[in-house]
Amino acid sequence: VLQQPFEIVIDPRLSDAGITSEDIQTQVKFQKEVIDVLSEARQFTDALEKEAEKLKGKPEASTQLQTLENTLSQLKNEEEGAYPQQMLLAQIGYLYYMMNGADQVPGKDALQRLQEVRMQLQALKQQQP
Repeated sequence: VLQQPFEIVIDPRLSDAGITSEDIQTQVKFQKEVIDVLSEARQFTDALEKEAEKLKGKPEASTQLQTLENTLSQLKNEEEGAYPQQMLLAQIGYLYYMMNGADQVPGKDALQRLQEVRMQLQALKQQQP
């Protein structure tokens, strides 16, 4: 097996534009944080969907089922309509998409938005019994 060390270097066009290796490391760190929040939100959604499925058809659990469905409606986009309101999962995914589209330092707005979606997710989690 032939092995050869290599070094990853920044695209010269980026360095000409003022982007540094540190900027890219900051972006990658931010992307990982967004992925972690998105993964947490998806796991939470999956757990709620499984719990809701168990409660369907049980009249004594109608209040709990309604609470679960309300939370799910805040997490997931509605299936119907040409332009559904973008709910939390879609918003987190879009934040990742925006930061993954180009090599750039995460801006103040992106950092603030990540904090907002984290807080929204935590608030939804705290509403569950």
